[in-house]
Amino acid sequence: MSLVLPREKEVEKIFSRILSSRESCERLLETFYGHMSEENRYIDNDPQHFAEVLLNAYKNGDVSALLLEICNRSMFDLLKECYLIPKRFHGKAGNNPVLLTDADGELAEGRTELVPKHEYKKFQEIYQAHSAAPRSKLYLADGYDLVRYYTHDMNICEKKEKKEKKNAKGNASEPEEDEDEKGGGRLILVLTTILIIALWMGIIGILIKTDVGGFGSTVLYPLLKDVPYVNKILPQPEETVEQTEGTEHQYGSLSEAISQIKELEKELDEASSTNKNDKKKIKDLKAQIKDLSKYKEDEAAFEKEKEKYYEEVVFSDQAPDIQQYKTYYESIDPENAEVLYKQVVEQITYDSQVEDYAKTYSNMKPQEAASIFDTMTDNLGLVADILMNMGTQQRADILGKMDATTAAKLTEIMEPTKKK
Repeated sequence: MSLVLPREKEVEKIFSRILSSRESCERLLETFYGHMSEENRYIDNDPQHFAEVLLNAYKNGDVSALLLEICNRSMFDLLKECYLIPKRFHGKAGNNPVLLTDADGELAEGRTELVPKHEYKKFQEIYQAHSAAPRSKLYLADGYDLVRYYTHDMNICEKKEKKEKKNAKGNASEPEEDEDEKGGGRLILVLTTILIIALWMGIIGILIKTDVGGFGSTVLYPLLKDVPYVNKILPQPEETVEQTEGTEHQYGSLSEAISQIKELEKELDEASSTNKNDKKKIKDLKAQIKDLSKYKEDEAAFEKEKEKYYEEVVFSDQAPDIQQYKTYYESIDPENAEVLYKQVVEQITYDSQVEDYAKTYSNMKPQEAASIFDTMTDNLGLVADILMNMGTQQRADILGKMDATTAAKLTEIMEPTKKK
């Protein structure tokens, strides 16, 4: 395995001359970084190969091997390219060397594409500063270049490459077999692209045919139904299919269809009539409910007024004698006066008994009656009624003999009602 490029002789003199000239150093720098620019930079796509070259160049102390990997140029290739050492042409067969400029230093016709801008710029600088010998001219010329490259087994090989080919490929000095590999890569890329497009078209066709989301039947069918071949993959609209299946052979003749239509119209009329009757019935019921609600409110108001009348008129202190009420209620309809009559009879019986009690206690001594009334604190209402049916002097004598607290309570009960 040859990883070390052949070493040039007497390099010390060449290097000393270059280092002593700032212009030469600038040329070398410009040429080197020109190959490192985005436009001309070479990138090794094999990481393992790059690592092997880098590490072996360090181990062998071979800068040219490293430069060959980085910029596709050895050390002396760079020096030749920036015109710091002369180029070596390879025989006189064919157009070798090739004159790229005319006697005035201008690019020859048809040679513009063959000379990079930085090379022509360097030539112009040399041409302007050079003093030609008598009957001699300075030309920019080129011939076959020796292009070095790494093989897959890490050997460094050389091949001849014309200037035209080098510039046409963007100054890429790759081996010829790489062009075949690039052609095969392009073919694979084209075939892969076609396969991906065909695959996507197949997927889209399946989605349209199966009518996913209704896109095929609702969107594409109206637009593409008349396009030949394309309309064969379009799904039929569901509504059309359902209508066709539902109506096909449903009636045997036109008369049957007309008869069915008449029956449907009759059912529709009956339903409409029933609906009208129901609406009328609902309206009548609502009116009855309204009347009943009003009657219920009137009845409640009547009952309230009746109770108020009984309290304020019939049973008040200013009411007529209860015997007169008894006679009156016996004369009216018993069914309507049953409750009131019962109350009046009970009141008459109670008043008669109270009068008997008053006569009994009137015949007793005041002290005796007072002692009995003091024990009736749980029924002071009856004591008050008895006292009210006694004479004024008798009532005063008994109250005077009673307990003062009990007598005060009885006085409050017997207090006469003030007229408003």
